[in-house]
Amino acid sequence: WDNKEDGVYVSAISNIPLFASSAKMGDNFGWPSFTAPISLDRLVVRPDPREVALFPNQPSMWSSIEVLDRASMTHLGHVLDDSTPGKPETEGRQHYCINAASLKFVPAAK
Repeated sequence: WDNKEDGVYVSAISNIPLFASSAKMGDNFGWPSFTAPISLDRLVVRPDPREVALFPNQPSMWSSIEVLDRASMTHLGHVLDDSTPGKPETEGRQHYCINAASLKFVPAAK
């Protein structure tokens, strides 16, 4: 999670490239965090099924958004809203918090 090299993070299961190192956020989160995936087409983003099971008739209680590798349907982590109330420049900003065990790093060719 504290890697600073240029390259790509791929799914540990499907080997599909998911996140570029250029989209990596600071290291103070304790896990790899990214501003955006390489392509949304490579991910499934959905309400966390655990919350859906707990609150089946209350969508307003589904606060966790799960991220999966579309190719293998493996859980990767969660996406969070990084918007700051009162700061329109942050509206729509997202933060992908990904489990380090679900990724492999592939260094850029030198």
